[in-house]
Amino acid sequence: ILANYKMKVFAVLVLLSACVLLAQAGFNDAVQQLARFQDSHTGAFQSNLNSAPTLEATSDALFLASLYGIRSKINAFQTEEYLQSLRTSENGYSSTPSGSATMEATFNAVVSHVNLGKDVPQSSNVVNYVLSLVDSSSKLFANNAGGRGNIKSTYHAIATLSALDSLFSIPEDVESSIVELLEQSFVNGPSGKYFSFTNVPAVKSNYYGTYIWNALNDDLLEPEENFKFILSQQNPQGGFFSDLQHSTTSYESSSLAISTVGILGRSGIDYTERLNVIALVRYCNQVTADLSETAAAHKTVAHTGYFSDNFKFIVEYGGADTRGTNVLQGTQLRPEIVVRSFSGPSHANLDVNVRYTGADGESKSSKMVWDEENQKYVSPQSIDTSNRLGKVLFEYDMELNTFGVRPVHFSQSAEKTIGYRVNIVPTAVNENTGAAINEGEPVSAGTNFDFDVKLSNKTHSNIKSGNFDVSLSVYDSSYIVIDKQSMSGVNNAELFKFSYSLTESNIPNGELNFVVSVEDRSTGAMFSNNAIPYTVSTPMVASNVQFNEESYTLGSFFSVSFVPGNSPDLHQIISLASPESQRKFVLDVTTSSGVVARSVVGQNSNGKYSFEFGIPASYESLGNFVVSFKYETARGEVLVLDVLENGEISEEPLGFSVDAELEAEILEKPTSTNFFYGNDVTYKLRVNDKVTGSSVNLGQRGGVFLTLNHYDKIKERSFTSTKLPAVQDGNDLVINWKVNPNAASGDGTLVLIAEGPGGDDIPILVAGKLFSTAVNIGGDIKENVTTFSSDDYYSSQTAFIVQFDLSCNSVPLRDVKLRAVVEYEGEEVVSTPVGVFDDKYIASWNSLHIDSPSGDYIVKFYREADQQRASDNEEWKQKQLRAKQREAELSGENFNEQAYLASLETVEIEPLFTVNVPHTMVSRGGLPFGTEWLILIPVTIGFLYFDNVKRQYKRGDRK
Repeated sequence: ILANYKMKVFAVLVLLSACVLLAQAGFNDAVQQLARFQDSHTGAFQSNLNSAPTLEATSDALFLASLYGIRSKINAFQTEEYLQSLRTSENGYSSTPSGSATMEATFNAVVSHVNLGKDVPQSSNVVNYVLSLVDSSSKLFANNAGGRGNIKSTYHAIATLSALDSLFSIPEDVESSIVELLEQSFVNGPSGKYFSFTNVPAVKSNYYGTYIWNALNDDLLEPEENFKFILSQQNPQGGFFSDLQHSTTSYESSSLAISTVGILGRSGIDYTERLNVIALVRYCNQVTADLSETAAAHKTVAHTGYFSDNFKFIVEYGGADTRGTNVLQGTQLRPEIVVRSFSGPSHANLDVNVRYTGADGESKSSKMVWDEENQKYVSPQSIDTSNRLGKVLFEYDMELNTFGVRPVHFSQSAEKTIGYRVNIVPTAVNENTGAAINEGEPVSAGTNFDFDVKLSNKTHSNIKSGNFDVSLSVYDSSYIVIDKQSMSGVNNAELFKFSYSLTESNIPNGELNFVVSVEDRSTGAMFSNNAIPYTVSTPMVASNVQFNEESYTLGSFFSVSFVPGNSPDLHQIISLASPESQRKFVLDVTTSSGVVARSVVGQNSNGKYSFEFGIPASYESLGNFVVSFKYETARGEVLVLDVLENGEISEEPLGFSVDAELEAEILEKPTSTNFFYGNDVTYKLRVNDKVTGSSVNLGQRGGVFLTLNHYDKIKERSFTSTKLPAVQDGNDLVINWKVNPNAASGDGTLVLIAEGPGGDDIPILVAGKLFSTAVNIGGDIKENVTTFSSDDYYSSQTAFIVQFDLSCNSVPLRDVKLRAVVEYEGEEVVSTPVGVFDDKYIASWNSLHIDSPSGDYIVKFYREADQQRASDNEEWKQKQLRAKQREAELSGENFNEQAYLASLETVEIEPLFTVNVPHTMVSRGGLPFGTEWLILIPVTIGFLYFDNVKRQYKRGDRK
């Protein structure tokens, strides 16, 4: 509401500029901004923008770069130099330059090389270094020379040797010892079994064991039991607990858990489908812009079917003439595909194969190659379509191999139809007038059509023969074929010509399409077509309308039927062609207020359409209804049908009513009839229909209401200040009313009413008569008000705010509908609705500083119901005045309008309360000019000074 302050906006802009280098949180942001995590001096990566570069963060960054094919977005050469700087004299790698080699650092460096797409220099020496770390006593690998063997370092060693394709180099005694340890460590968990190692969290321990076992063995150790354990570790929010106590969930443990599931998939079962994958992906999407956590989250998602959502696939076929579904015979098709992630470059690390299958069922496959210049995968050879006709299905299979993730497959498919170009020269002439009719124009009975058809392909301009049929099909606006003609192309030497005569007005309104198609004689498949459209605009009518009953009750069955047709003269009906075909005719059931209560699609039986439904026992079924019929074309165009009765168009709408005799039993009501604002009033009742003996339920429209009515002595009629709907409570209805100032004070009458969906009054009786109770509404309303008006010159406008709450007898009053009328020096300046926020009410307005002079602003708060009543009274007075004016004109008497209006009583409404808002006009203070000049003036002076110096140098005045 308050205007923004210029200085605050300036400060915010400065702050935003200072924060530009900070990473944005979110699942995709760290990947999209990967280069910003790279240190420009070393080429290594930071886990976040406030941390130092590390080898581990570099490994995470290169994993993401490989996974999404965005190596070109980073300085890969500098990163490779950084990795080389970590190589030690032992032929291992250290975590820092000049440091000692460790197994963990060597693992991260080797994996980094793999994800960078580079070979590890002198990899055989690295293998020897890894093998040198075997602890002779435990036969496990240690983290450094002379260290103690442990399962973590053993995992790093096995994974490193796997990345270097050197698992075969592990000594046999070491391998057998590790396998024996794994067998002993596979133990029962709270659910299922898992690999357990000392001082290693359960999920990580199980991953180490599963990975090593899978690398050293041809089988898996009880995969079903292992999966049961993993499943038991999933948090209902999606992530995985790292420990048996289920105390900590992390992105790392989630990544390790689903990576283990991926390994278990070697058994031939996709265990991922049994996880709560939706919750897991939702959990990963909440990751912050920390590189290590982001890498773990993306590794997790890469094991799910949602991973492909991060990619965009663009399939092309080598030229503009290959776009679209239909391809002209003779066109060369060369499959091409671009795979992008996060609006980045095309992914270059995929194995892509394409298989295409022709209409004859014959398939061919080829491996697509990477085109570095055009950044796409292309088929080595083009497909010659000169001898092909019909559909060709292209299926693309893409495999992504990233270290640490099981192979990911993407698939795409596309279909092309190879055919001829169909050229049609149409001629349409009305035989009655001789007038030529152009394509797309209206046609009627007596129109003759001729079509000259010529077929061509990429190399031949007039094809007359082949193993195909050329057909002309005439489609009406329901896409129903009303005529079809065919010519064989076998040994044909003639031009393809077709003729058709529209002899009757028996086609529904809308488009009339003449479709020429070329079809394979063997399969009947269509591979080429073209269409010439015209339109039909003959009046459509509904005739022989029949209802199954004269009147209806709740729960009864409704049925109506009619026969559609055309009526050019609006007297005689012509039945539609193809009466056995199903066209779409719809029945609209409309309330008396014009609201469509129900729409039903008709069912055809020999040209007669029937519409049926059961009438629910609810208030939305009661009252008077109007029925109408409409026709919908296949393109969704709608035409409302006139009703033809006895050879004439019916001017009266068709309708029916659903009747009931509603009887209510009051089960609960207030003991007093004197109500104060803030009182809780409850009525409980049960309503039954005496005609059917059934209870009546509330529906979407209509219902039972309790109204508070008051008598207007001026108009000599009642008006309603409050209308409360009943709500369903089992078989009963309950009306809860928190009496608030929406209800006019003083004497009134509570009346129980029922309404149908169109607002029709449905009589509802209590003990055989209408229910009404005389009541009195009152109470002293207290208001607690605070006011504000702005005084800052640098805001764009002056803002006024009045905030208040209302109460009666210390009870807060809610949901009061009020309007504020603001006056200044006796003149109204603005009228605005009052906002409601729980117990608080706010009225606000703003205006230009110059239009907001100093002084007291009087704010009067009126009930909207009172203002509406006053407006209705003015409308009533004007109506009475117009009636008197007409009466005077007819009688020729003189008529004094002012005197007559003065004789009519006027509704005088009083405000609920009034508030005074004092205000001092906003004037310029502080500096005699805006702060923007503090920047503009020095910049302008500096520009002029240096421009003058430049001119002096050019003239030689300054050296």
